[in-house]
Amino acid sequence: MPTLASARSTPKPTAPGLGALAHPRRLLAWVGIVGSAALAYATIVEPRRLQTVTYTLLVPNLPPSLAGLRIAHLTDFHVGMPGTPSAILAKAVAQAEAWQPDLALLTGDFVHRGSWLAEADIFHGLAECVPTFAVLGNHDSRRSRRETDQITAALGDSGVTVLRNRSVTIAIPDRGEVVLVGVDDPSFRRDDLERAMAGLPAEPDPSRPTILLAHAPEIADRAPEGRFSLIVSGHTHGGQLRFSPVQHRTFLDIGMIAGGLMSPYARGAWLVRGNPLYVNSGLGLSGIPFRFMAPPEVALFTLQPPPAGSDPATNPFVRDDPDTRRTRHRSRLRTKRTPLLETRGGVSA
Repeated sequence: MPTLASARSTPKPTAPGLGALAHPRRLLAWVGIVGSAALAYATIVEPRRLQTVTYTLLVPNLPPSLAGLRIAHLTDFHVGMPGTPSAILAKAVAQAEAWQPDLALLTGDFVHRGSWLAEADIFHGLAECVPTFAVLGNHDSRRSRRETDQITAALGDSGVTVLRNRSVTIAIPDRGEVVLVGVDDPSFRRDDLERAMAGLPAEPDPSRPTILLAHAPEIADRAPEGRFSLIVSGHTHGGQLRFSPVQHRTFLDIGMIAGGLMSPYARGAWLVRGNPLYVNSGLGLSGIPFRFMAPPEVALFTLQPPPAGSDPATNPFVRDDPDTRRTRHRSRLRTKRTPLLETRGGVSA
């Protein structure tokens, strides 16, 4: 018969399977293991996990000769930032070349510290086979104007035309014309959309799609309503270090909060004031040498007239299915799935 003393010394039973976690030291050990694995993934794996993102862009009144026009988009290279994989930059540029697009658009942050580096000279091959245009980002402008001009000149030597608050009309052989509008980054108050659009008609010209290049996506809030066939931007890195499952910026976008990025347009496809906006997650790193739930990407857009039954005023983006190579229109009018895009500025979805 057990005595009172022996009863007091008998250990209390623990729930099956929880013994390892019941001990504080063991719990801390597991937390350390999981944390180390996540850190290794965010440092080594995800920054090198390049995504290819392809869309069909529905453009109302698109001339038949321009149907099928293909536009590649790359952004945020951040050459010189520790942790930015040079192999991913080369792979992304090679992918853009392999697509054989009609135009290539680059939306800034070519270097990280504001001075041109020889390692950033990666666009010769792309510019030789594709007309390539660019705007500058905040990291390209963070030092003196002289160094910003040197970055512009170096890109020009590579065959890249930098649009600094100006527009240009591009003739696509045997197809028609496309108008590109490029603005400087607003971080140092060098952007001037009004100047960039000087000489362009106030209303969109259906025969010439107009595309706006800007490093920061907030330009969409100031763009004339319904004026552009497409706005391409970057800057946010898709959040870079995020725990948010949604498209817009939330308190779980740790990277954006730490970097002081207040834009609601964190990533992906949007419709803002009637203008299709795409926020590319970019390629390089900034601030912290990690990516989590925001892999690097290179994007391709194929312009097409809207098919019967579609509504580009609600959702002009059609995500290409990577498995079947077919396209599907994920519209709120046609599916209960989470849509590709959110709308802002009074455009109902």
